[in-house]
Amino acid sequence: MNMRTGYNIIFGRVVVLLLAGAAMLAAGGCEGRYIYTVPEQIAPAGGEVPVVVRLNRSEVGPFAPPLKDAPVQFRIDDGPVRAAYTDKEGYAAAMVPAPAKEGVYFMSVYTSDKNGRWACGFTPVYVCDKNRRIVAVDLETILSHKFGPADDAKAALGKVAENANIVYLTKRSPAEYRSIRAGLKARGLPDGALLTWQRQYWYVDNTRQIPRMVVEDRLVNQLAGLKQTFPLFDTAICDTDLAARTFVTAGLQVIVLGSEKVSVSGPKVTLCKTWSELADK
Repeated sequence: MNMRTGYNIIFGRVVVLLLAGAAMLAAGGCEGRYIYTVPEQIAPAGGEVPVVVRLNRSEVGPFAPPLKDAPVQFRIDDGPVRAAYTDKEGYAAAMVPAPAKEGVYFMSVYTSDKNGRWACGFTPVYVCDKNRRIVAVDLETILSHKFGPADDAKAALGKVAENANIVYLTKRSPAEYRSIRAGLKARGLPDGALLTWQRQYWYVDNTRQIPRMVVEDRLVNQLAGLKQTFPLFDTAICDTDLAARTFVTAGLQVIVLGSEKVSVSGPKVTLCKTWSELADK
């Protein structure tokens, strides 16, 4: 896939958006700053992708109350615009049309308030052919360097990418995504969407008199949903028992690198000691 554009910075009347990726921040005036949380997306070519974002206002210290009833607009590249209002927790969701051609695009997500301030951010959208295989790779498996030289991982994943699109699962913070991509590129590894391992995350809601802990999973890409959208999403590569069990539960064939014993077995699990062995399969 080819990257169409670089990361963008958009200026509003008062608000300036920073970052592109899963966590997007917008600097504001004396009333605080907007905080966009926008995950990376993978979408079927010519189809639609369900997008959920969250909008907060960063105020004093750690307080970041959600913005309720804020208008949010979504658009991938120069495609149709979809819109929604945030709910009481600051979430907005829409089915956003994806381009018909495979590639890496950017989705813009923007909002404005009654005072004319606006904020806009971008996140990558990987548009894939539904009839092409998808292989998930645990990012930590690559970064561990435990299964042979870096060139062996490059050769093995390069071979995989000849017949499949790759998505990377990571437990790392979205703040690290740009450096992760730089590292993947420096190693000559295939490009692919960065999706979070974490099915849920916790945060403290300070908007009420008594703070409460909230568990949310609306922003997180789910393996089951991805498999439903892409029927040929059938294989995963990892090196830990937890990852292997998660992939098998999602109905994927799993290649486990290394000699570590895993608690799952059967026809869905294949053991490979090194990247070179994986490349030969």
